[in-house]
Amino acid sequence: MGKNSKWSCLRFSLYRALLLSLLVILVMSGGLQAATDSSTDSSIYTLKDTQYYRVVHEYFVENEGEKNATDITIKIQFINPALTRQMPYSTLLASYYEPKPNKIFTDEKGNQTGKYKIAQLKPGEKRIIRVYHDYRISLADYKIDREKVGTYQLQPEALALYLNASPGIECNHPLIHAKADEIVGTETNPFLKAKKIFTFVNQHMTYTDPNKENVETNKGALWALETGKGVCEDYAKLMVALLRASGVPARTITGWNGEIELGKKHMINNGSPLPGHMWVEYYLPDYGWIPADPTFTSRKMDYSRLTGIKQPSFAETSEMRGHAVSYSFRGKVNITCALTIKKLDPENYFPLPLDYTPAPLLYLEDIPIIFDVEPLIENGHTLVPLRKVFKVMGANVVWDNASKKITVSTSDERSVELQVGSNVAVVNGEQVLLDIPVSIKLNKTMIPLRLVSEMMDCEVNWDGNTRIINLRFKK
Repeated sequence: MGKNSKWSCLRFSLYRALLLSLLVILVMSGGLQAATDSSTDSSIYTLKDTQYYRVVHEYFVENEGEKNATDITIKIQFINPALTRQMPYSTLLASYYEPKPNKIFTDEKGNQTGKYKIAQLKPGEKRIIRVYHDYRISLADYKIDREKVGTYQLQPEALALYLNASPGIECNHPLIHAKADEIVGTETNPFLKAKKIFTFVNQHMTYTDPNKENVETNKGALWALETGKGVCEDYAKLMVALLRASGVPARTITGWNGEIELGKKHMINNGSPLPGHMWVEYYLPDYGWIPADPTFTSRKMDYSRLTGIKQPSFAETSEMRGHAVSYSFRGKVNITCALTIKKLDPENYFPLPLDYTPAPLLYLEDIPIIFDVEPLIENGHTLVPLRKVFKVMGANVVWDNASKKITVSTSDERSVELQVGSNVAVVNGEQVLLDIPVSIKLNKTMIPLRLVSEMMDCEVNWDGNTRIINLRFKK
């Protein structure tokens, strides 16, 4: 290869690196220069002390035996993008996996699990898996006017995940229901319900360090109610269970908080959960998700913790432990985990490599809609799986396999008729020309999002920085 060819390759590599860097910076909500801003105001919250961080998880996989280790499978709980790309106080800006997992699984709440497979490790051989995440972290104060908190207008299907029982959140148990009724009484305002429950949890619970006292912890809401003892997970799950039992949608959030020493590599052996924290988010009409942290030891009520985040908090997952590890193998394998959180200097920042464009995320009134097949953008038009999006919005979907015809109807007599392969729809009795034909991709019927907004009378809000689409019913 001659000098000109070498220079062309080098120049191409430099251009490619520059483009990747610029792309990441564009994704990062306007760049790190915003880190110097003292505060950010919106109609709902105020953010302050904004900083940028890189969180690095490392997993060291080593064969400590004298024979080959084989069939090694490692599952790592990744950060939930549907959760963290939406949060103003803990915004996930970019992620990078080294190496990429063999497969990523997504559950109904958007939590992701990466699966790695290693066929063989020779004696003494080691592999390292690194997972990088860049965050924008702020302290947050939410401005809730109890007189302006509305009533829940969403269909039950949209809120079901945040009102039903789940592991450790036994909101359907008679004791939980009875206590919720006792706490809330005749109150109907969702915010005032949350305030009463927040007060009860703090006054009822005593923080218990399992390393100092012979007391079980992390046992769930019912255990916390009956014993009055526990750690942050018990506080959070009890509050969420009582909120759900009183009709207020809520979820637990797992991540790391400001108590972790920055720049230090925290080593944890055998895949044990890394040091972390759990708090709560509850959903208010016209406001969306509100963070609350009921875990504090003072008996003097601090209601600022009911409507805000008071220390840097790195959200990762909902209702499960972030970056927990499970594995299986043949042989003698040791897996060691490490966590490092570094503050980023805006003046000397090197962005993560970004080798893909994240799929757009779809929300209905701030409630994430998780699909088996991700939404697509084709020729500038967003396509979404038909059945799931209409089901979440409370519509009925009928599929005629012989004719490939779909009929969607609602309880208030709205309807749409569609034909696979056609760009003509009949919406409420009138023909509408679609921007792109109805199609089937990965066994899912995909339709233009604009059709959903027209039939259901929704506004479509697109955030290009976070690649979030938020559907909101017109008032």
